[in-house]
Amino acid sequence: MPGSFYNATNVRVGEAILHLQPYVAATPPTMPADSVPLFTAYSAPWVSAGATEDGFRLAMGKTTQDHTIEEQSTPAMIAVTARSARIQATLSEDSLNSMIWTYGTGTIATTAPGASTMGKSVLTLDAGLYVVSAILETQNKYGLPRRILIPRMVASGDVETAFRRAAAKRTYPLNLIAICPVSEIQIVEYTAPATT
Repeated sequence: MPGSFYNATNVRVGEAILHLQPYVAATPPTMPADSVPLFTAYSAPWVSAGATEDGFRLAMGKTTQDHTIEEQSTPAMIAVTARSARIQATLSEDSLNSMIWTYGTGTIATTAPGASTMGKSVLTLDAGLYVVSAILETQNKYGLPRRILIPRMVASGDVETAFRRAAAKRTYPLNLIAICPVSEIQIVEYTAPATT
């Protein structure tokens, strides 16, 4: 029977959420405690990237080089010359946080309101690239978390936001690229709850 060659419960749909934090070399990022439930806020300094237009996409790429020999029509060997990991999304929340994550640079300073002073937040951009840590979290077939930690990423690419009266909402394209060795990327699949 064909059904004995696959497990239909492995076919999944569903959303993911992205948690981000500034990368600090002195305190490398770690996964949240096993007891942190699926789709809940992580403790500081982790923050959620917010709502998206079409969800998050994780892209794992590789570039290869074929090595051929005269005596064989197929490659005798294929070597990996480069690997890449990306997290992509279109952020839908029009906020300074969306801007800082997608622009990949800057700091936000907040001023509280006072006598004849308006409260405000100021995003100041700079020429560098903001290095962040990311955890992409989704639900697995057990109803438990699958968490993907990429410890160092930078935002790359152009960011264009349309300001239209009513035709479309403001969005911010996010393109995070890993700059850590691929061996530092962790994918944790929870398979059973803790016993009591």
